[in-house]
Amino acid sequence: MRLVGQVHFLRSFILLAVLASADCRCFDSIPGKHLELYAELISERGEDECLGSCLAAEFKCQSAQFNLETKTCFLNEETHLTQPSLFKSSDKYIFWFRNDQCDKNCYFQYFFKKYLLGFNTVVFDSYSSFQCLEECLIRSDLDCLSIDYNRDKQRCILSSESNDTKNDAFLEHTNLEHFQKICYAPEPEYPCFTDTHTGKYLKNHHKALHGLDEENCRIYCLTADFFCKSAHYKKDENICYLNVETHKTSPIYFKNDDKYVYWLRNDECKPNCYFKHFQKRRLIGFDDVVLISINKHLCIKECLTNNQINCSSFEYNENTKECRLSSESNDTKSQFWEPSDSFDYYHKICKIPQIQLPCFDEMYDGRFLINSEETISGRTEEECCASCLTSKILCKSVQYDRSTKLCYLNTETHRTTPENFVSNPYYVYWKRGEKCDLECYFDYSYKKYLLGFNTIRIKPFPSIKCLEQCFIAEDIECLSIDYNREKRECVLSIESKDTQPEMKLSHINLEHFHKVCPIKYPCFRLYSKKFLEDKTDQFSGKSEKECIQLCLLSETTCRSLSYNSNTEKCYISRKTKDSNPDSFVDNENFNYFQKLDECQPNCKVLPFPSYHLKDEYILSEKVDSEMDCIKMCVSRRPFGSCNSVDWFKDTFTCVLHKETRFSQPRSFRTLIASMHFHVSCGNVCFKEHPYRSLDGYDYSIIENISEDDCNSHCINSEETCRSTEYDKTKNQCFLSKENSITKPLGYKPSETKIYWERKEICRFDCYMIKYTNRYLMGQNVRTVQVVDKFECQELCLSEYLSSCKSAEYNQRTKTCYLGTETQHSKPWIWSTSSQYIYWDKVCREDFLCFDRHPGQFLNKYYDRKTDLSEEECVRWCHMAICNAINYKISTKECFLILLPDNEKPAVSFAGTNDYVYLPKKKSCHPNCYFKKVSNKYLIGFNDHSKIVPSEEHCLNLCITYFEWCRSFEYQKSTSRCVISKMFNINPELLRTNKDYSLYELNCKMNSSPGSKCFEKYKKKHINGYNTQTLSDQTEISCLEACLTTKNFICRSAEFSISTKKCYLSKESKTTRPSNYEDNSQFIYYHRKSECKLDCSIDTQLHKELENYDLKSFYTISNLECISECLITPGCLSVDRNEVTKRCDLHQVTKYTATDAFHTATSSTYWNVLCSH
Repeated sequence: MRLVGQVHFLRSFILLAVLASADCRCFDSIPGKHLELYAELISERGEDECLGSCLAAEFKCQSAQFNLETKTCFLNEETHLTQPSLFKSSDKYIFWFRNDQCDKNCYFQYFFKKYLLGFNTVVFDSYSSFQCLEECLIRSDLDCLSIDYNRDKQRCILSSESNDTKNDAFLEHTNLEHFQKICYAPEPEYPCFTDTHTGKYLKNHHKALHGLDEENCRIYCLTADFFCKSAHYKKDENICYLNVETHKTSPIYFKNDDKYVYWLRNDECKPNCYFKHFQKRRLIGFDDVVLISINKHLCIKECLTNNQINCSSFEYNENTKECRLSSESNDTKSQFWEPSDSFDYYHKICKIPQIQLPCFDEMYDGRFLINSEETISGRTEEECCASCLTSKILCKSVQYDRSTKLCYLNTETHRTTPENFVSNPYYVYWKRGEKCDLECYFDYSYKKYLLGFNTIRIKPFPSIKCLEQCFIAEDIECLSIDYNREKRECVLSIESKDTQPEMKLSHINLEHFHKVCPIKYPCFRLYSKKFLEDKTDQFSGKSEKECIQLCLLSETTCRSLSYNSNTEKCYISRKTKDSNPDSFVDNENFNYFQKLDECQPNCKVLPFPSYHLKDEYILSEKVDSEMDCIKMCVSRRPFGSCNSVDWFKDTFTCVLHKETRFSQPRSFRTLIASMHFHVSCGNVCFKEHPYRSLDGYDYSIIENISEDDCNSHCINSEETCRSTEYDKTKNQCFLSKENSITKPLGYKPSETKIYWERKEICRFDCYMIKYTNRYLMGQNVRTVQVVDKFECQELCLSEYLSSCKSAEYNQRTKTCYLGTETQHSKPWIWSTSSQYIYWDKVCREDFLCFDRHPGQFLNKYYDRKTDLSEEECVRWCHMAICNAINYKISTKECFLILLPDNEKPAVSFAGTNDYVYLPKKKSCHPNCYFKKVSNKYLIGFNDHSKIVPSEEHCLNLCITYFEWCRSFEYQKSTSRCVISKMFNINPELLRTNKDYSLYELNCKMNSSPGSKCFEKYKKKHINGYNTQTLSDQTEISCLEACLTTKNFICRSAEFSISTKKCYLSKESKTTRPSNYEDNSQFIYYHRKSECKLDCSIDTQLHKELENYDLKSFYTISNLECISECLITPGCLSVDRNEVTKRCDLHQVTKYTATDAFHTATSSTYWNVLCSH
C-alpha cells in the first residue's frame, strides 16, 4: 500500500472540476460494494476527483472505490472480476471499475506548468480535465498521445505528439498542465497459455479433436482427463491436438508448419491438474466464490490459481457467463450433486506426476492390480516402468509400492480385469498405452552397442524416455537403442543386431536394447486395434490370412491392409500409416498390417501355380510356410539378387532364383506340386506414381474400367499416349499425350488418382491393334508364360531394338507368343480360335525423309536446342542447314548435324538407349532445306492444295510429295496449304500478304568448318603477308590457331591442301585487296567482323571456370566452342572438357572469379582479350 503525499494533493487540486459521476464514460459503478485491498489511498477528496485520480495514477489503475463517510478514495490494480473473493458489501462505499470504452491498459503521467508548443491537433472549450482525459482515451479518429489543459480557460488540447516524440517543443507555462498517455502491454487473453508459437507444432501428440475453434482447443487442454501440458491447432482443418509433452521436453518433435499455432501451458495453471467434465450437473449450496461476466478460460484459471480457497470444482453457465468456485466436490459432497438445466460441472483432479511417460497413458495414485505376473525389487518408479518395456512377458501394466520399492509387472490391466483393481495408499499404478506397441519389448544386452549406425542422438535422457522415443519416433523405423548411463545419452538406430550382426561390439559404458516384435505373418507388422482410413479396394468374406495373401500376391501395389474380423472385410491400400498419419486411427474392430521395408513394399509378387523354374538356383532351404518362402526371396540383400522363387509344398522346400520366366522362358516348366512366384518391382511399360495427377491434359476419358485395362487402352491408342491416370473412386481412366517431363507444372498431388508414366522402352510412336479370336499359326519366335494379356502386349511393345511385330495370347493357358511376322506379311496362316487374342504392333512413320536408328548417335553436331519433341527436332532440321540429327530422349535435346559429302558417318556411331540418330534419306535431298519467307506467296503455280491445321502439317504434305515438291505456302486465315514444283523462284512472281508464309527449298548449303567465324574461299590467298606459318595442320586446327594466337590479332588464314601447312596473317582481303589473288594450292579463310576482330585469345591447358555459365552445349570441336564465345554478346571466357565434350561460355573471367578457377585435367580454358 502507498499513502498519498504532496503529489497526490497537487493532482487532486487540478481535478476539482470533474463531471458528475453519472456522466462518466470510462467507468461503470456498483453502489454498496468495495474491494478489501487497494494500491493507493487519497484522503479528503470528492467522488469525482477519485475517478480522475484513477486515470492519472502512475500505475495500472483498474478500479476505484469511494468511502462516502470519510471522503476517502481507494485506487486498485484489481477489480471485482480478478479478485471476486475480496469483493464485499458495504453501504458506505461506491465502487467504480474501468469499462471497455477506454483502453484499460493506459494511464496519464502528470507534468505541472508544462505544455507542448505547436502540436495542437484538437481543441475543446468548457471541458474539465477529467473530460479531457476521457476524450483522449475514447477518440478513435485520433492517435492521442498527450493533453495540455488550461484550468483558467477550461480549455482541452489533444495532440498526436508527446514530450517523448517532440522533446524540443516541451516548454514551461504558468497556466498549463501536461498529461502524457502511457500504455502497458495488454494482458494475455488466455492467461494459462502465455507462450505462443505461430507456425509450430509438436509431432508426437497425445489426442486429436476435430471441429474445434482455437479458444475451445485451449479450454479442452485445461479440462482434458489427462495431464495436458501443451496444445497445437491446425487452422485449415480445425483440428486440435493435445500433448502430454512440450517443445522443451521433446524438442526433436517440435516442427515447422505455417498451418499450425502452438501454445505452452504455463506453470501458474498447474499442468499436473485436469478437470473431469459433467454436463448438466452442479453442486448445490457450496459456492465459495461467484464470478459474473467471465469467460470459461478465466473461470478455469481462477479455480487453478485462486489462493483464497482450495478450489476443488467449479460450475459454469454458458448463457449467463456465471462462474461458481467451490472447495467441495462431487466426491466430498455427493449427496448435493444434482442435475441442472443451466450449469456444467468440472471436478478438479490434481496428482503429483513423478514421471510423464508417453508409453503409459493412464496413472492412478493409491491403486493396484491383484495377481501380478512378475515382481522385481530395488527399483525406482521410473526404472519399474522401464522394466515393463523390457520384459518378455509382454507387460501391459505396472504398479509400484513406494514403501517397499517393489515393482510389479502385469499381463492384464484394470480394464481387462476391473474386479482385481483395488485401493492401497502406498501404490501407484500405470497402464501401458497402445502408442507403444503392446506386442513389442526390448531385449537387453549389458556392455554392448551397435557400431556406426547412429541415426538420432538425444541427451540428456533417462533410459525409460529413450525406450519410449524408439517406440514413438515417426521420422525413422527405430529397431534398437544404445544407451550411455553415465552421460544419459540415447542413440536410436534403424539397424539392429539382426540386420547388422557383425557390428554388435563390446563397450564398458554402453547398454544395447534390441526391439523385438513378434510377427504374426512374414513381411507384415501388426498394429492391433488400428485402421487406415482408405476403403478404395475392399474385399468381403475373407479370413485374416486370406487378406494378407491378397496384399502379398496382389497384381496392384499393396503396401498395407486393414482387416475387420467382425465383418470379415479386407481393405488393401497403397498408403501406409507413415505416408498418411492423419488417416491412421483407433478402431476396436480392426487390425492393421504394414509391409516391412525389408520386404520391398513397392514390389508385387505374382503367383504361377503348378510352375517352377528348372534352372540354376541361388539357395535351396526348408521353411515353414509359403509366406516364409516369399519373404526369404524379397528380403534377400542386395535387393534384386532374388527375382523369383519356387515353393514345393510337399517337401517344404524353398528355391531362390536370380533368373525369371522372362530371362529363361525355356526353363519355365509345369510341375503339379510346385508354386512359382515372380517378383515384379514395376510394370514393363509403365512406372507407378500413387496419388499423383497430370490434371487437365487428358485427351480421352474412359468410364467404368479397371486399373489394368486403363494402361492397356494407352498402348492400344493410335494417339501418342505417354501417361495414364486412374481414379479408383469413379473407375475412370484418363489418357494423355503429356507426362511429368513435358508438363512438370501440371504434375500435382491427388487424393484419389494413381498416375502411370509410360517408359521410353515402350516407344510412344508404337501401339498395338487388337483382334479377338485370331492368331498367326506357327510363327512365334518366343514363348513366355504371363500374368495376363496386358503383360503380353507390353513384352512385344518393349522389344525396343528387336524385331517383334505381333503378339498373341492364349486365354486358357496364359501363354504369350511373340512373332516377327504379321497378318499382313503372312495372311494365309492367320487363323481363327476362341482361345486367342492377337495384336499387330504398329509404329508410325512420322519421319518420311529420315532413317531412324534408336540407341545410336553421331558424336558430331553444329547446333543444339532443348525442350523439343522428336517431331519438332525433325521439323527444325527440315528448315535448317542440316542433313542428320541426334535426339536425346531423356533431356529432349535436339542436335543438328552437317556432314560433308565425303564423310562416312558409320565410324562415329556409339551405342546408348537414350539417343536416336536420324540421317536424312538421299531421296529427300539431304543437302537442302526449306527457307522461310514471311508475308509472301507465289502467284500462278498451284500443283496441289489441301486444308491442313498448321504450317507444320503443310511441310509434311510437301515431304509426302518430295519427288517434285520444291516449295509450299500456308494461308493462316483459311488453313490452306499449296505445294508447288517451283524452285529458285523469281521475285517478280511473289506478292506480299501478312496472311501467308512461303517456304522454298534451298540447296546452297555451306558446310565448311569454322563457318561461324570464317568465310571460306577456295583457290585464293593473300600474297606476301604471312605473319606466322604452322606445319602438319588440318583445316580446323589452322582456324583454331588463328583465333587463339596471342602475339597478334589474326584476321585471316590460308591452308595448303598439298603441304598441310597453315599460314596466319594479321591482314585480310579487306585490308590488302590488291594482294588478294588466285592460287589453286590454297583455301583462304576470312575472319568475319562479328567474330571480334579486335580481340585475341589467351589459352590455358588443364583449367576451367565453374558455376558462371552464360551458355553450355556439347561439341567435338575446340574451334566451334571458341567461335561461339566470340560471336555471343557478353562472353568473356570459355572452356571445354575433352572427355565430356561440354563447352561452357562465361560472362566472367579467371581474374573476376578467382575462387571458381581451378585445375581440371581434361579441360582447356580460353580468356578473350579485347583492346577496347
